[in-house]
Amino acid sequence: LRLRPQWMREYDRWHLATDAGDQTLALSRNVKVSLQNAWLPIRAARDNSGGVHHTIFVSVGENRVPSTMNGDVVTSERNRYADRVYVLSDYAGQTIELRVNGASYDEQTRRVAGICWDPLALLPLIENLPPGGEPLRPDVPLDSLSPVSATRGGQPITLTPGRVSDELPLNVRGWKFEQGLAVPTESEITYALDPSWQAFVAVIGLADGWQGAGPYELLVDDKLIWSSEKTFARNDQGRQILVPLPPDGKTLVLRLKGKDSVGALAHAGFVKDDAK
Repeated sequence: LRLRPQWMREYDRWHLATDAGDQTLALSRNVKVSLQNAWLPIRAARDNSGGVHHTIFVSVGENRVPSTMNGDVVTSERNRYADRVYVLSDYAGQTIELRVNGASYDEQTRRVAGICWDPLALLPLIENLPPGGEPLRPDVPLDSLSPVSATRGGQPITLTPGRVSDELPLNVRGWKFEQGLAVPTESEITYALDPSWQAFVAVIGLADGWQGAGPYELLVDDKLIWSSEKTFARNDQGRQILVPLPPDGKTLVLRLKGKDSVGALAHAGFVKDDAK
C-alpha cells in the first residue's frame, strides 16, 4: 500500500490517503466482541488522483455485515465523506476476524484512486458504561414491579419483561438483554416509589423501529427531573444512565417520546440507599 497525505478542502485539513487501485483492500483484526467494541462507524472519501471510486464494506468470515442504513460506504464524490455505521451485536461474546474491505467500483479501468479515511476505531455500543464495561445492575429490577399504570396515547398497554414482541427479544441496537422492558414510543409508565430507593438506573436506546425512540424523560410527582434530550435512532449508540431521585418522592413516571418505534429500558430499576 502507498500512503500519502491528501488535502481535504471541505474540512480544511490533511488526511492520510491509501492508494488501493482496483484491488480489494482488506484491513483485518481479531476481536472478541463486547459492549465496549461492537460499534464501528466508518467515514471515508476518495481523492483526486483518479476516476475510480470505491465501495467499502465490513465482513466477518464469509458473512457481510449490514450497515444500519441502506447500503455500504461509497466514495463516489471527490473530497466529500460518505459514512455508515456497522453493529457487531450478532457476534456478541465471540472472537471474530473483522475485516474492513475497500473495493474499486469499476474493476476494468485499472486506475488508481486514493481512499481518505477518517479515524477508524471500534467504539462502545453503549456509552457511559462504568469501568469494566458491564452495565450497572439495579437492586430492585423494574420488571419485578407492577406499575401503577402503563399507557400509550391514553390507552392501557401490557409490557412483557425481556421482550419487544413474541419474535424479538429485548435489545439495544441488536445486543440482547435478558432483563428489562421494551417500551413503545408515546408511552408513560408510572411506579410508586419506596423511600429507600435513591436512584434510577437503566440502559436506554433503540430496540426496534425506524423513526427513533426518545427523548426519554423521568418525572417525580409530575416534575421533570431528567431528560435524555435526544432521540435514539439507527445511527445512535445506547446509553447507560444513573439518575438520582429526589427524597420523599411518591411516584415516578417514565415517559418515552417519539413515533412508531420501541425504546429499551434494559437492566432498569432502582438503586437502594443502604442506610434506609
